[in-house]
Amino acid sequence: VCLNANTTAIAKSYKRLLPNANILYTDPKDFTPPKREQFLNQIRNNNWDAIIMTHTQFMAIPQSHQVELENFQ
Repeated sequence: VCLNANTTAIAKSYKRLLPNANILYTDPKDFTPPKREQFLNQIRNNNWDAIIMTHTQFMAIPQSHQVELENFQ
């Protein structure tokens, strides 16, 4: 989870440093409400080495209050 301003740079760094890693990167157009469920299914159904998304995108994923608290401790 990274800042909106540096998500692309972080994704490029991961790909450069770990060229064989299975990395899922989303840009804002991939995470619009109509495409969000498809993206979440990609997360659920694959074995990713890294998932790179913005804070805003992460906060749009439905979570229980308990999970939210655990993420920010």
